[in-house]
Amino acid sequence: MNSMPSHKPVGLTVGAAMLVLPALLCSVAVAEAKASFTTFQVSNDSTTIAAMNQNGDTTGYYVDSSNITHAFIRSAAGIVTTFDVSASGSFGNAIDIAGNVTGSYLDAGGSAHGFVRTPDGTVTKFDAAKGATDTIPLGINIDGTIAGYYTTDTPHGFVRTTDGTIKTFDVSNEPGGTKAFAINDKGAITGEALDQNEVGEGFLRQPGGKIVTFTAGFFNNIEMGINDRGTIAGSVFAGSFAGLSRAKDGTLTTFEAPAAGTLPDQGTFGNSVNKSGEISGNYSDNSSVFHGFVRSASGKLTSFDAPGAGTRTRQGTLPIAINDSGVVAGNYIDPENGSHGFIRTP
Repeated sequence: MNSMPSHKPVGLTVGAAMLVLPALLCSVAVAEAKASFTTFQVSNDSTTIAAMNQNGDTTGYYVDSSNITHAFIRSAAGIVTTFDVSASGSFGNAIDIAGNVTGSYLDAGGSAHGFVRTPDGTVTKFDAAKGATDTIPLGINIDGTIAGYYTTDTPHGFVRTTDGTIKTFDVSNEPGGTKAFAINDKGAITGEALDQNEVGEGFLRQPGGKIVTFTAGFFNNIEMGINDRGTIAGSVFAGSFAGLSRAKDGTLTTFEAPAAGTLPDQGTFGNSVNKSGEISGNYSDNSSVFHGFVRSASGKLTSFDAPGAGTRTRQGTLPIAINDSGVVAGNYIDPENGSHGFIRTP
């Protein structure tokens, strides 16, 4: 089966940033408000949404009956465009407001390379550095600037501008490597820096290149999203997972969904944040079933399940992104373990 290297999962704030870490907050959960859902599969195949832009357009990938992975774009109006960058597998990972998509494709040997596809279908392929074994673009902003990571012996961050210029970077003193996960429209990048045991801390790379590292005082930090105000959303691990929000001034807040489980692979996971400070994510309950949530900037957490989501272990609802209109995009695993995309409109 085609597979793209995982970008998921790792935690006193360093430098001028301020650390305010109260006891772990248990968010107040409220019933699902009236929201509408649209669910879909591409070509009736296993479908995964990877990203959404401010217009509500999504990109991702689907796996056909021959286990070949293909990329897709779905407009907010529901029009689906599929495309392949190679015959071995293509993954749409991020989409900007103009409809440019970045992602990875696999060569015949299974190594991943980067690409950017314009709305007219023109594809430009790239590797982040000479000798890179894999290039994984994961974010693209309003200027078309791409952020992600590439691997040699360890992962390294990179940023690519629209003229093709690529700058690579590493968080110092972290021998396990650097993974960049997201970029905002101002050019700030967030991700994780790992030690030799792949345990580490979050980082913020400012538009000028200065890097600030931070942890929430726990074993492991995973930073997944950043808005244009500099708020970062992610997760931390301390026996189980808790959601994390880092404000522009460095203030860290952790939170848990009330029904989240407490085993090591359970808990609360934040992954995207919009301009209002709303965070989308999921929590895994005591039965390891996934449920979606939206957490307001004031801490109110609204949980939800996509129609058709399964209720057995490792099934359920997995939000991926929230835009400035509060629209949430993600995936759900059905009772037969098939993957579908969903759009939740408030």
